[in-house]
Amino acid sequence: MYENEEFSMGFARIKSSVKSALADVAEREAAYSNRCNNCSTKVFPVPTLLDGGFAGVDRIKIGIPFDMKVSDWKSFLSNLKKAPIGKYGRSIKVKDFKTGTRIEFFVWPGANTSVIYLDFNPSRYVDPQGVSLIHPHEVKTVVTEVIQTYFSNLLIVPTFMQRSGGVIDITTWDPDWKSQISVSRLDASLDFMIPAIGFSPSLLSGIRAKRSHGTYVAFNDSRANFWSNILKSQDGRMTFYDKYEQSRKARVRNPAPKGTFRFEYRMELNHLRRNHIHSLADLSEDRFEAALRNGWDLSRLSSPLIQSGSWKDFVRESNLSYQEKAELIGYLEEDDLGHDGLFPAQYRKKMRAKARSIGLNFRNRLEDQFITSYQLDLNSRNLIRTPHP
Repeated sequence: MYENEEFSMGFARIKSSVKSALADVAEREAAYSNRCNNCSTKVFPVPTLLDGGFAGVDRIKIGIPFDMKVSDWKSFLSNLKKAPIGKYGRSIKVKDFKTGTRIEFFVWPGANTSVIYLDFNPSRYVDPQGVSLIHPHEVKTVVTEVIQTYFSNLLIVPTFMQRSGGVIDITTWDPDWKSQISVSRLDASLDFMIPAIGFSPSLLSGIRAKRSHGTYVAFNDSRANFWSNILKSQDGRMTFYDKYEQSRKARVRNPAPKGTFRFEYRMELNHLRRNHIHSLADLSEDRFEAALRNGWDLSRLSSPLIQSGSWKDFVRESNLSYQEKAELIGYLEEDDLGHDGLFPAQYRKKMRAKARSIGLNFRNRLEDQFITSYQLDLNSRNLIRTPHP
């Protein structure tokens, strides 16, 4: 009975990783230089978004090949667990003792090629108590440190540590080691700073990404703070959410500034191939930004956002005094609800004349006047006002 329960639990843990592992192992059988016919000839635009630390890697899953003949992966996982791994166990999650980052290890043993996958957030590895994003170039440094930390006991020996004659060198690796580490998942992110009052992800509810299953908007405390689209390929996903609120609720020591919204493009399998990111060696500035821009294009988040009720902004931007603006907005709201009879006739005449003097009229509904069109702009990382057709 116990063995059956253990088998079910073990099977459930590995089921979600089998598809990506099989594809990754099959891809690994080919020569690294032949993974993509376009990689050697494609020219990527010069990156412009990575300056300032506003764009970077939010999460990554890498596959490290190892030699079964000189490795004992069960002992490796048991050592991490500090207890014997189950009969069908292949994965373990640990909390890094130096940074507190959660790292998941998953082993895919094979006859010819065995791979151990590491799934973690390199940004939190570098900045455990913050929300910053790591530059794609820095990911290789983090991966190096993680490998040196967890593989120094030689219970698992990556192939790039081996030399001819069976010699194992844990300090000097194969010069091409980055090309031997596959990428199975990559989250490319960019932070927007939107101080505009009234912006909410609820404005994005009508936006549906290209080739997506549909749009999902999540609410927290009756406020929309998360937009998401899952693509039909099932290995691509885009999200746009209030990073300030998320980090505040997570009680991060250094939360994001108010008005910070984060766009994330999660790539797996097909999306990684389409963006020409096959291995750690491909994680260059130009490829990374090209992938990020491709995800933004797929999301359609640059579509016009029509916001009604902009007559209030029109009043606020007029030359009236602050007191007159507040008074006029209050009166017009009551008038729009049909409560104008509560005010004396002389006062109504005065307020309507003031409204007409700044361009409002009473022939059309207030909600239909001065409708504003906005657009999320990737390059400025902001919400910009655009002419309404």
